[in-house]
Amino acid sequence: QADVPDDVPDDVPDDMPEDVPDEAATNWKDLVSGVDAEMIRTAISEMNQYYVSALDFRKMAHGALDGISVLAETPQVTETFEGLSDPEKRQAFLEEIASIGQFIDGQDRLDHMDLMEALNRVLRAGQRTVGIPLEVLAVEFAEGMFDEMDKFSAMIWPYDVSDFQKQTTGRFFGVGIQISKERGEPLKVVTPLAGSPAYRQGIKTGDVILAVDGKRTEPLSIDKLVRMITGEKGTRVVLTLERPGRLEPKDVAIIREEIRVRTVKGWRRQSNSEWDYLLDPDSKIGYIRVSQFTDQTAGEVQEALGYLHRQGLRSLVLDVRINPGGLLRSATDVADEFLRSGVMVSTNGRPSRPNRINARPNGGYLDGDMVVLVNRLSASAAEIVSGAMKDWNRAVIIGERTFGKGSVQNVIPIRHNRAYLKLTTAYYYLPSGRLLHRKNGSTKWGVDPDVEVRLTPKQMKRWLSLQRKTDLIQDIGPEQLTTELSEQFQADLQLNTAVLILKLMQLKEHKEAAPSDVALSPAA
Repeated sequence: QADVPDDVPDDVPDDMPEDVPDEAATNWKDLVSGVDAEMIRTAISEMNQYYVSALDFRKMAHGALDGISVLAETPQVTETFEGLSDPEKRQAFLEEIASIGQFIDGQDRLDHMDLMEALNRVLRAGQRTVGIPLEVLAVEFAEGMFDEMDKFSAMIWPYDVSDFQKQTTGRFFGVGIQISKERGEPLKVVTPLAGSPAYRQGIKTGDVILAVDGKRTEPLSIDKLVRMITGEKGTRVVLTLERPGRLEPKDVAIIREEIRVRTVKGWRRQSNSEWDYLLDPDSKIGYIRVSQFTDQTAGEVQEALGYLHRQGLRSLVLDVRINPGGLLRSATDVADEFLRSGVMVSTNGRPSRPNRINARPNGGYLDGDMVVLVNRLSASAAEIVSGAMKDWNRAVIIGERTFGKGSVQNVIPIRHNRAYLKLTTAYYYLPSGRLLHRKNGSTKWGVDPDVEVRLTPKQMKRWLSLQRKTDLIQDIGPEQLTTELSEQFQADLQLNTAVLILKLMQLKEHKEAAPSDVALSPAA
């Protein structure tokens, strides 16, 4: 069972300028490569069996047909598919689509087999009239169908499988750099990843990548460039780098290795670029930030806790703000680090029995004071963790009410793992039994903070800007980094509040312990 991010930021705007070659846009043939109609039939069968609630097949069929009609009536598409440029052929195709809609409306009761028959008729109509490739019609039919379901169910097409696996596993083969790109400009290095091949080769924040294996980067999309830089383990890629202060560009050959994208970060970069998780050395307050829940996250949290215990950890801030979620098992494994017993989360849906996931008494931080930071962009797995902490009074929740994404997506392999169906199969329930998901008309959803600290858009933008800067592996001295982190801390009112509360809790514990200390002191 897995939840995956639903809105992944795009590094390149959709509106590429006219003077950029067509190569900058992803070719439609790449997007539909490997797709076949049997994928859609299999997906329909799986949806019929496992979707969280009864499906409205009539509505789904009309959504699919509307998607096909929009494709046929879009003027720009006629330049791609020659058959659509013929008015008679296009009209014949649209009339056949309309007749399929009449067939759908003529059925008293629709089931998944009728939806499959609608797909078959669309494919035959396309072949007889406009000659649009079957894989294009299959994709458009499916996308229209999914538009009539919940927004979290979708197909992961063959073209997207690699990126999807990176998101859920946190692993891939490449050189280990974060990159960005503006339209018509060369690729830029945001930061190398600590310990990666790129880091060891001396690639730095701000480097400009003029070419990849001799191919200029300006006209290419970031998706294509990512695919060019990543590749098989042990293979070589050559990056042509330009750096301020260097007279000539330099070719750097790098051997691709397995890259592990860390989802757990601390407060401060150390001299070796690894994280220091101790936020306040005097009060021994630790800070662990989780950006997403992959199958690597729980192990990284355990490593961070081990580091903090060696530093004398007394209190902890767990930051899951702007965390879109991830794997269910990862979320429960992280929550298990802080709970001795009890239900952490339960799931329930139409095709499955209720499932309760309980904590085990062997976590890495079971007794100390704790704050969890959340905001309106904390979703799914982040809500599972914060909700369990709140319901069991294990931590003080600070920030804003969370997103309310409490639906479970199963990732179902399609056609021997060539594609995947991301399907909503159940809902999450907090330990208290309350539904986490925000449904239409809901007044209660997500996780409410114990201490509400709201940020204005301007405040949030400033805090995030400073945080992104201190996250980078920079060539700056420790004094400058301390100054930048101080500015970040002052701008982050939610973190300020968390530290204040933890210090007050420490002070209270000290005062409560004082009488015992006096009683046990030897007489003067």
